[in-house]
Amino acid sequence: MPAYHPALRELFGYALYRSGLSFREMLAETLEQERLVPPQLAILTVLKDGGPFNQMQLGEELGIDRASMVKFIDGLEAAGLVERTQDASDRRAKLLSLTSKGRLKYASLRKKEQAVEAHFLSSLTQSEQDALRRIVFKLVAQIGSSKT
Repeated sequence: MPAYHPALRELFGYALYRSGLSFREMLAETLEQERLVPPQLAILTVLKDGGPFNQMQLGEELGIDRASMVKFIDGLEAAGLVERTQDASDRRAKLLSLTSKGRLKYASLRKKEQAVEAHFLSSLTQSEQDALRRIVFKLVAQIGSSKT
């Protein structure tokens, strides 16, 4: 990643962007060993809580464009982590579910993601880490609620 120019320290948005980009690069490097990318981890995370989920709706919720969503799901399906089924109420739609292999894989991927997070936040005290998480999650919740 290129150097962070000192003049940019006064731009909060840029600092937030750069820190997020740095975390994403660290996570991508870890997931690459599993032949996955961060958006696929996000897909697995949503699917682990239930399902089946409509593929197009899930892509919209995650902010993943249609073509990329198909590519990500194709990879997850080829790895045996998710399965697509026909939506009985809409024959054009596909429903996504996590396979049993996907559930096991998700558990190991989550541990790896948590290790990346711990490394990324290691320069902060535990109190600072907790505060940062609360603040970021609050910001994200605000973004989600402002769309309605």
